[in-house]
Amino acid sequence: MDISLVTPAKSLALGFALAISTLSPAQTVASKQITVNGETRLMVGPATVIVQTRETTAPKEDAIYSNRNSPCTGGRIPCLLTESFQIRVNGKPIYVPYSAFADLGDMTSLKIQHLASHYVLTIYGGDASVSYIAKLTFDDGRVLERVVAPGEDSTQPSERTVYYNPKRFE
Repeated sequence: MDISLVTPAKSLALGFALAISTLSPAQTVASKQITVNGETRLMVGPATVIVQTRETTAPKEDAIYSNRNSPCTGGRIPCLLTESFQIRVNGKPIYVPYSAFADLGDMTSLKIQHLASHYVLTIYGGDASVSYIAKLTFDDGRVLERVVAPGEDSTQPSERTVYYNPKRFE
């Protein structure tokens, strides 16, 4: 592009367009490390995610590994359990199925992205070979989907759960 063709009016218009595009909700992202034994609050636009965690110790170091029903990944001792998990949009809580977070122990960080019509919450957890990346997709009314992949190869999801609208079945 010939720089001599850029007039002050075009320059102002290009600058305004660039400013608007950087403020677009489609590009809004925030991330935060999980607070151990406390509350982590992450906000993007009208969405707020609140996660409450606590450390737990097993009677013996190997007890976490022997109880396969435990949400502990085994990558962190003491284990970090999720006490509560809330999502609010426009100040109103949306229902988060227990299955969307119950088995995601040892969370390390959260990232939320606001796209045009929905949000994607990325949850990072575990460590090394027991690490995972979980993505919860939700809109202003409900959780839509959960995808979990190994942290070492997030291109190959190991689990996908679709949450249907319960009002459709009433």
